[in-house]
Amino acid sequence: MRKDLTTGSVWKTVLSFSLPYFLSYFLQTLYGMADLFIIGQFEGVASTTAVSVGSQVMHMLTVMIVGLAMGSTVSIGQAVGARDMKRAARSIGNTATLFLGLSLVLTVLLLLLVRPIVSVMSTPEAAVAGTVDYLTICFVGIPFITAYNIISSIFRGLGDSKSPMYFIAVACIANIALDYLFLVPSSMLSTVSALGAQSVGAGKEDRARQILRCAVLIAVGFGLCAAAVMQFAAEPVVGLFTDAAGPDGADVIRLGGQYLRGYVWDCVFAGVHFSFSGYFCACGRSSLSFLHNVISILLVRIPGAYLTSALFPSTLLPMGLATAAGSLLSVLICIAAYRVVRRGGQDGRTKTVSDR
Repeated sequence: MRKDLTTGSVWKTVLSFSLPYFLSYFLQTLYGMADLFIIGQFEGVASTTAVSVGSQVMHMLTVMIVGLAMGSTVSIGQAVGARDMKRAARSIGNTATLFLGLSLVLTVLLLLLVRPIVSVMSTPEAAVAGTVDYLTICFVGIPFITAYNIISSIFRGLGDSKSPMYFIAVACIANIALDYLFLVPSSMLSTVSALGAQSVGAGKEDRARQILRCAVLIAVGFGLCAAAVMQFAAEPVVGLFTDAAGPDGADVIRLGGQYLRGYVWDCVFAGVHFSFSGYFCACGRSSLSFLHNVISILLVRIPGAYLTSALFPSTLLPMGLATAAGSLLSVLICIAAYRVVRRGGQDGRTKTVSDR
């Protein structure tokens, strides 16, 4: 199961490792998309809104879990890169114990707070009941979502990104099939952190930087292609998730298309700062990832969304662009932080988990 990622072509290693992870994340995102697609074909705008709001909450929770799990990938990857399998085994055991308890506590807490969460999300009155029901079901599954992401982080730390893809493929097929059954009556971050961690653990910091550069180029290329396509396909894509003939359906498609045309540029910038975040985590400086995200949210994303909604009430395009602008700020902060890390940071060398 253990695979050495510290030798061979950097481009080949990045591509062969990132593709299964990309497919895994894509399939995981299909969970929420499948729910939206199916509900949009059979129910009205209120039900679609309920699933949409619920999916956003679950996406936020999943991203938090993935971020926490990345710490396991890095610690295991550094140990594997240093050929210290005892430390790797210890990290795996600690990870399993920690996240088992965390998932149970989180499940109970979220179930108790489901209605306040729905209220904070400014859910329309007509969609409140549906959102509460949807989130209640999703929150019950938190231990299983956590288990999948932790097991996947362990596999990736060991250099295996294919097994998690197989797991999520089976789960995704089952999810879509069950959606229809019960109708009868949401890739570079983990790639850079895993590959970079092994390289840092092996003392090959130049290789870790090469991995970062490859990941950034891949992310920018993909983001530009996605942004270009979506300028022409925004409305048809939104139309997959709602009925244009239904009440307010045409307005949902029109406004959704406007928002998507602006938001899609975030694919370019988010891919870049995700790559940098993975590199920072691999170097033992995960606080930098937290810092640039918090700054971009507080200085750009939240005020940007508020101001654009007030200044441009007839279109959602500026609000979508505000999200991309937040990621652009993150990219600029990451570039500055990268230069500091290159110069040695606080202690003149890259940190490993064993240093802390």
